[in-house]
Amino acid sequence: MFEQQEFGRHFLNGLVVAGTVVIFSALIAFLAATAVTRFRFHFRTTLLIMFLVARTVSAEARMLPLFLLMRDFGQPNTLFSFRRAVKG
Repeated sequence: MFEQQEFGRHFLNGLVVAGTVVIFSALIAFLAATAVTRFRFHFRTTLLIMFLVARTVSAEARMLPLFLLMRDFGQPNTLFSFRRAVKG
């Protein structure tokens, strides 16, 4: 079963995606938290509300466009498609 489904490739894809998302999310969260807590600027409250609204969107709703893009490229389960999706 593992040879037919390319389990190793799927596992590696999952590790790459998870690791990249964790690193970039932590970096962006740190920078955003620093800006909101340390600096006084116009629309500070609006920006905070926008962050909260963005967090309410489900993961499925955010992943669907990426899946459709990779499917259109004909590469839904390759390491290259995950790299392309993460880089933008």
